[in-house]
Amino acid sequence: MKEIALDVAVEPPKEFESLFLPVPKEYVEDAYRKDEFLILVGPQHPGSGHMRLIVRVSGDVIQEVIPDPGYVHRAIEKLAENRLYVQNIPLVERPAIMDSANLNLGYVRAIEEAMDIEVPDRAKYLRTILAELCRIGTHLYDAAILAVFLGHTTGFMYPFGIRELICESLVKMTGARFTSSFIIPGGVRRDVEKATLDWVYWATFAIEKRLKSFERIFIRNPTVIARLKDVGVLSKREAIEFGVVGPFLRASGVEYDVRKVEPYEVYDRVDWEIVVAD
Repeated sequence: MKEIALDVAVEPPKEFESLFLPVPKEYVEDAYRKDEFLILVGPQHPGSGHMRLIVRVSGDVIQEVIPDPGYVHRAIEKLAENRLYVQNIPLVERPAIMDSANLNLGYVRAIEEAMDIEVPDRAKYLRTILAELCRIGTHLYDAAILAVFLGHTTGFMYPFGIRELICESLVKMTGARFTSSFIIPGGVRRDVEKATLDWVYWATFAIEKRLKSFERIFIRNPTVIARLKDVGVLSKREAIEFGVVGPFLRASGVEYDVRKVEPYEVYDRVDWEIVVAD
């Protein structure tokens, strides 16, 4: 078979070379020899586009992925340098608007610790409720996006429908679905009425009930299991070595949660269990 010369530019133009991770020339040559494709995903993604990815694919199997982060850098730290502490509250919520309460809480707690500010117990309970609502809402959002990638339309709509109860709870408590800047140094912007807290309380039961249906429709769906089983498995050892945290660490079977190990707000006053994959 006649060999075809690979006249492919594998490096960006000189004026842009600092913005991109060059594609190694051997990757292009190896891909041609091994009957593989080299796909450059991003930096302009059809989706959210957190980074540029250099993907080596053989048929439907991804052989290797090289991440190239930095494209979506927002210079938040630089922006924060010229603002007052309280002016940065809306800013720190922006990297992950779905989980804005937890980002806000981490920043505000740092201010409180530095300035030795005491927070009332009621405010701590309200902040914990907000943090948990945002955390659960983020998990539902991620589950919905996973369903989209699998082509499971019902699996996409179901968690988004459940998440509306969380968004409605946030609206009733803070006035906004997310990025409410409700948590501030010393507590929260205003108190929450008992009727609102009662509504949120009963909404959690509705969420739990609907989640059981979602588990049956999507999580335990044989087709979904067939697509995900043994794909992208991260062992306990690898998770610890790579410094993985949060639900990804627990999904690898490591029983570690900072809310238990170093509890803050009122996590040490409520009864809950760490969810760990078996």
